[in-house]
Amino acid sequence: MNIDYEQWAYCENEGLKNLKILDSKFELKKWHFEITENEEAFTDRAFWHILPSKYHESEKVPLKNIVGTSHPDYHGKMWLAVLGCLKRFDNYTWSKNTFMEKNKSLTLSYSKYGDKYFIGQGNHRTTIGKFFEIDYLEAPVTEYFFDKEFFDLYTTVKKLDLFPELNYYGRDSTWMITLNSQRFYLTNFTTVVSFVHYFKSVKITYKSLLKNKIIAHFTRNKEIYHLRNKDDFNLVYYEIIKHKLRKLNL
Repeated sequence: MNIDYEQWAYCENEGLKNLKILDSKFELKKWHFEITENEEAFTDRAFWHILPSKYHESEKVPLKNIVGTSHPDYHGKMWLAVLGCLKRFDNYTWSKNTFMEKNKSLTLSYSKYGDKYFIGQGNHRTTIGKFFEIDYLEAPVTEYFFDKEFFDLYTTVKKLDLFPELNYYGRDSTWMITLNSQRFYLTNFTTVVSFVHYFKSVKITYKSLLKNKIIAHFTRNKEIYHLRNKDDFNLVYYEIIKHKLRKLNL
């Protein structure tokens, strides 16, 4: 992330001025200095966009749980700097007493990931609401769900040193894995689950170690690039053996 430190410093100074306008007796809080997250780039975001989302026409959104925004001008800054960089701050007379009444006629929307929210529409009102320490705002919310099964499978494939690559993150996406510098393609989530089960079932015992090493060394697998079922998995059996031997430094 490229940071314009001069602009950041300017926004921080403006943020202090704006905060004084909102509350002449303000006290700086720890969260004022927290960095706003980018909805398009937070950690593991892809795994939240696999399962179907759910739209809530109206939900009470706790402002303390809003951690970022999709707006490129406002994410990646401290909340205090966001307050200072609000483009239309000077267009309004802000009052905590009238804030909720004014807000009823204005459009807001949020995205929800677990207990974290991101601003879709309403960066000004949300930011001001946070600094007024309003408990919540009512607004439409699009809720996303973490696909733990997909995440766990992806993590497992990485731990097996199969270097997974996907054409996109979805249950029907094609996975590419690498075995001994050869690339193989698995057609969907279910196929990957079956392959991992098969991969783990291939055992190297000390009794068969020498035999496995000799056979694996001299065996050439048939040219197969798409693995769809157990018959295909059997064709790369000795590639799996070689892969496991290499990991054992044998």
